[in-house]
Amino acid sequence: MCGHDGKVDRGILCCVELVSMWIRIVACFFMICALLATPAVAANKLKCTSIKVVVPYAVGSATDLILRAYTETINRHSTGPLLKVVNVTKKTVVADAIKTPADGCKLLAASLSLVAEQLAGEAKAKWSDLAPVAMLTRSPLVVVARGDMKDATLPNIIEIALEDSGAIGIGEARSALGRMMLMCLEDASGARFQIMTYDTGRQSLMALLAGKLDIGLVSPSAAKRRVDQKELQALAVTTEVRSTLLPSVPTLREEGIGAAFGIDRGLFAPKATTPELLAEISGWFKKAADDPALAERIGEVGTELRYLGPEDYARYLQNLTADWIEMIGRAVGKQNRRRPS
Repeated sequence: MCGHDGKVDRGILCCVELVSMWIRIVACFFMICALLATPAVAANKLKCTSIKVVVPYAVGSATDLILRAYTETINRHSTGPLLKVVNVTKKTVVADAIKTPADGCKLLAASLSLVAEQLAGEAKAKWSDLAPVAMLTRSPLVVVARGDMKDATLPNIIEIALEDSGAIGIGEARSALGRMMLMCLEDASGARFQIMTYDTGRQSLMALLAGKLDIGLVSPSAAKRRVDQKELQALAVTTEVRSTLLPSVPTLREEGIGAAFGIDRGLFAPKATTPELLAEISGWFKKAADDPALAERIGEVGTELRYLGPEDYARYLQNLTADWIEMIGRAVGKQNRRRPS
């Protein structure tokens, strides 16, 4: 204690020094904790000034146009990294995306081809080997008939096909997704068509225009162009709502077929990408999806905005994979029952 003469007691000095030492120890402890936490925080932050969005299709393709519309919308309003679309058409693009560093600086744009090729055994990698970032759009297909077909309505055509599976010819391109889309139509309607296979969708369309086929599945833009020229008749669109390019054409449900399907497109990142990075990147695309100007631009190519975040998109792909596996099983069962004994 301090005496009346103003001198300081030695015991008090020891206490003060002891308290000071503990304060320094505690301060060092918190400083070390902060240093140890720094790498973890940095791992959840984007370090790049630009992000490559790899589109595995040519410039001018539907996927390319959609991703350019999205990235340009984001770049106009964002102060963060610049998004750049890069077209890479080599066959290893998905496998390469899996091996990309999980830093958020390189994304892969993809359609439902990822799921279709996996189920067909044609995939070099599975969609589940990647981290879904966001679903962006859904593009309807249009069921069309050749221009000179009489009484060309979808109910009439389905009725004919139900009576005779060889009566209605339809073209199919050599792609896993094309096969799945056609299988969706057959599964939903209960009908079986006479399927002719072509190397490309264009060849299938040319065969339809030449009268070698009866019906086909084409994009809204292709359907509108050929319908306007009286070369094809549009019977139904495959999604839940009518196409902005063909507003007078009913949906499958309006024609009595209880199904809706289309070509969905989205973004993927390497599997090890942190949830924080996925949330940050997907948030940019969600904000863009709320922009009316983007909706109008996407609508010009006959596509609908259909945003889902990382978790919802992953769940959707899981459910779709399960549904398609069941659908393939039903199709195989029908084929087996049709075989002569």
